[in-house]
Amino acid sequence: MSSTSDPLSGDAALHIFRTPPEYKRAEEQRRADLHQFAILSLQEIVDTEYQQNVPLVENLLSAGETALLIARQKEGKSTLALQLAIDIACGEKFLGYYKTQRGAVAYVDYENRPHRLKERTLDIGRDRPLDNVLIKAFPNIAGRDVALFGERFDRLLKLVNVVRPSVLIIDPLRLAVEKDSSDERGAVEAIDQVSALRTSNPEMAVLLLHHLKKAQDNFTIELRTDPRAWIERVYGSQALLAHVETIWGLEHDDSGYAFGTVSRSEDSFVIGLEKEPDSQRFKMSDQPVQLATLPLALQEAWSKLPEEFSRTEGFQRGIANNTLDRLIRAARPMGLLTQDPKTKRYRKAGPNKVQGMGILGK
Repeated sequence: MSSTSDPLSGDAALHIFRTPPEYKRAEEQRRADLHQFAILSLQEIVDTEYQQNVPLVENLLSAGETALLIARQKEGKSTLALQLAIDIACGEKFLGYYKTQRGAVAYVDYENRPHRLKERTLDIGRDRPLDNVLIKAFPNIAGRDVALFGERFDRLLKLVNVVRPSVLIIDPLRLAVEKDSSDERGAVEAIDQVSALRTSNPEMAVLLLHHLKKAQDNFTIELRTDPRAWIERVYGSQALLAHVETIWGLEHDDSGYAFGTVSRSEDSFVIGLEKEPDSQRFKMSDQPVQLATLPLALQEAWSKLPEEFSRTEGFQRGIANNTLDRLIRAARPMGLLTQDPKTKRYRKAGPNKVQGMGILGK
């Protein structure tokens, strides 16, 4: 019988009759060859114990991630970012709710001069220690000497390597790029440069601030009701959106402020924000963000209900049967209400959070 018809010929025969040491060496060589290309088998992944990173900001930002905060001009994104920087530097809860991991923050602010930053910090800093917030600001436009490209990138890289911050904030992105960042190729190049900043500090998170694109004709989508559609509509570069781990949106309208996230690694959500009395500092609103989309009668009924209730208890609060029915039918799909399948009691979602808005890229 010829060798071509022998079931034990060729590789099959070699595999069966190999001695264990030879087989082991061949397997080790195979793994070494695969690892040249950073390829792992699923079994290697399953067998590896991976360290669980503590988020830098609970539900919002983890080490090594790039996040994009977008909003219209003058809607408070720089104030919110500075508030975030101070909260991280002090290890205090962001917006009074989201836990932070204390660390240094480097903030490159291209637009606000030092005297303006002083005014804002005195307002939102609340006399807390600020040594861990390191600001690169410019008295005049011509003095900008750090950026994401060219010789200015080299200087920015040196700055990052010296400071070694937990978080780097760039405000705004367009002045760090010095080109049209809505251009697809330019957007990808900018993200590549951000990644290059992590050469000696791979755990550094980066937050990029950017304005919405100018074209807003017939724009009716609200961040509070559909953050994914809002983000895709308001920002021009799909490439930039696709190359960051988390997108944050901030929108102000007659109902107040909405802050929404679309993320790869965390549950996305939308919350309502409001300003603290006599301050520009943000805090979480007492009311769910989507409550403002309901008719006034349903909003008033909501305010009468306790955190947990039965239908009977709702009637006892003076809410009409048809009004309570309408409220439950409207609030449950929004995630504002959950119902215990056994007791049939309802519970309000909290605090002020509507989750399950989808994951980035799905």
